[in-house]
Amino acid sequence: MTLWDQTLSEFRDGIASARPTPGGGSVCAVTASLGLGLVIMALEITHKRTPQPALQGARSLLAELSACADEDVRAFDAYLRAHRMPEGEQRERELRHAARLATEVPLTAARQVVTALELAAIVQASAHVHSDVIAGAELLHASLHGLFATLAMNLDALELELREQAIAARAQLSTRAAAALSRIRAR
Repeated sequence: MTLWDQTLSEFRDGIASARPTPGGGSVCAVTASLGLGLVIMALEITHKRTPQPALQGARSLLAELSACADEDVRAFDAYLRAHRMPEGEQRERELRHAARLATEVPLTAARQVVTALELAAIVQASAHVHSDVIAGAELLHASLHGLFATLAMNLDALELELREQAIAARAQLSTRAAAALSRIRAR
């Protein structure tokens, strides 16, 4: 089952329950998808008057970002399964694998969020939907920081080289996101 098959109220109630998923990473992927959806809406409305070449790429990005929500749930489920295994080498291998997944998924989503923010920064939307671009960008940016929090929780479980790569990627993505959001807010 996918998170996207739930109603909004089912999704909200699932978040507000004692179940471990959906959690921070998957919720941030969903909210980022909603933010990108607002940017796409502005592109669609503007496209009626002026062709928007970024529209096709934005739709593809939306599908990829949306998939990260379900990937995050699967990654966390793998982590829980590994923790339930009996002590031993197999458990340790599964825990390392789960830790890698638990960092790769939010990092992948974060990359897509930054790409979406950079897209929003170049959108030449009609004036009457520019507020939707801003609202979408703000959702994207907030989601990015939530994804970074999820990433940070899992860094200590990684081998040193992978941890350093993830930290460097996070810093670069943060810089790019801040620049894109600054351009959007300046309009």
